[in-house]
Amino acid sequence: MKIFKPIFLIFCSIILLTTTSTHAATFCVTTSAEFHTALDTADSNSQSDLIKIAMGTYTPSGNWFGYFGDESNANEMFDIEISGGWGFFFGNPCGRKADVSPFTTKLDGNFSSGILNMAIGATTNIKISNLSFINAGDSIPGHPGSGLTINADANTDITIENNAFINNTAPVSSSTLNIHGDETKSVNVNNNLFALNHSDNWGVISIGIHNNDKLFFINNTVVNNTTGTTNPDRSGGLTISGSGKSMVANNILWGNDIRDLRYIGSGSLTYLENNDIEFFDNTVDVEFGNISVPPAFEIGLLNYNLSPNSQLINAGIHPPNVIHVPPLVDETWALSSTDMLGDVRIQSSKVDIGAYESPYDFLDIIFENSFEFIN
Repeated sequence: MKIFKPIFLIFCSIILLTTTSTHAATFCVTTSAEFHTALDTADSNSQSDLIKIAMGTYTPSGNWFGYFGDESNANEMFDIEISGGWGFFFGNPCGRKADVSPFTTKLDGNFSSGILNMAIGATTNIKISNLSFINAGDSIPGHPGSGLTINADANTDITIENNAFINNTAPVSSSTLNIHGDETKSVNVNNNLFALNHSDNWGVISIGIHNNDKLFFINNTVVNNTTGTTNPDRSGGLTISGSGKSMVANNILWGNDIRDLRYIGSGSLTYLENNDIEFFDNTVDVEFGNISVPPAFEIGLLNYNLSPNSQLINAGIHPPNVIHVPPLVDETWALSSTDMLGDVRIQSSKVDIGAYESPYDFLDIIFENSFEFIN
């Protein structure tokens, strides 16, 4: 199905060009200094903001890229969206969505700095997409997080979609993604790659949800991450904490130190469905369709596409067609229309496990039908 990717990119560019007017303020970022400036302006301009980052590499140079949510009027909603993959169109360096994959727009900590720190104190929505977070190295002892850190103490929806977190380190925890807050409405983490990261203590991914908050961790690939501790209660992969509700589905959680998934909850409700998990020893409310088999990736450095013989092809789960009133947490989620690279997510009416949708789905249809559709 990858042959249709150029058509899909053109279509996405047209759609995005016609919809960006819904954001009150739009920034085009082509240098690290411009990214700092755009975030500083978005902090306090009392507008919703769209920050487009042109394809390239951006280094915070020892000073985190930061957004600290000074827009404190809780009666207004000032959203912020940050996305990469933008390219030239009619003289505008951010005039079109040139690439929906995360690998052409890199935020590089150069092993001397954390990368992006966001603190939200007012009602807002956050979306981070199409970015690579690489080589983060937080130098502040005892400070959690180094790649992307979001602290949301407001009525906030957070979406982390189509990003890659590779080769980041942290002296404590959350070298890739750290999300915590007391009043977050929902956290959606979809179609992301977390690979070859290290946290000295535990959890390269740490997400805390509380009260009636919801986490949807869908179609991510979390592989080969390490931790410096031997504590059997730790996790080198994903750690979920708090009293909120979680839906964890269609993820690869494999090859991470000690545990691939650690769940710390009190009075919460957690669904764990159709994941490929190597090691998980906690108790959750609902487990269904989970497997434990080597993912079988294609050969190549940082190649996490599924190979033709992978048991994860077509092994994912779809959202239910019938929804209760009020809906249960495992009913209020959705599949993305594409995978992390922009390829069609649902092929042969089924979905794969992980951030990448295999092109071999289409080949399976051909052989299953014995070429009967060919005249």
